[in-house]
Amino acid sequence: MIKAFVTHKFELNGIHKLNLNNQNIEPLHGHHYKYYVTLSGAINKDSGVIYPHHVVQQIVTENINKIFNKKYLNEIIEYSSGEFLAKEIYDRLKHTLLGKHLHSIMINETTKNRFIYPCQKMI
Repeated sequence: MIKAFVTHKFELNGIHKLNLNNQNIEPLHGHHYKYYVTLSGAINKDSGVIYPHHVVQQIVTENINKIFNKKYLNEIIEYSSGEFLAKEIYDRLKHTLLGKHLHSIMINETTKNRFIYPCQKMI
């Protein structure tokens, strides 16, 4: 079976500070995160898509944006780094209907920082 890929773009705002060994290494600041959820799978012969776009939007909004948007990330997740946030998004989506289709999560934290968490072995 040949897999196809589709990437959905989402955005959220969050504030955080970075700590290392209980020491503050970056003070409280915010980001307008752009994050991308890439799905892979066979194209459905009846619909022509891997997974219906409106369902993807609904699942991600419920499981990610409603939890993280306009929040202090340090109160929600163990580490508030971009790398850990990408993993956390995957962990929250892997048990949804999207789980078996998740390929990668990519977060643009700034114009200079991008984090990618592979959900499957990369091809």
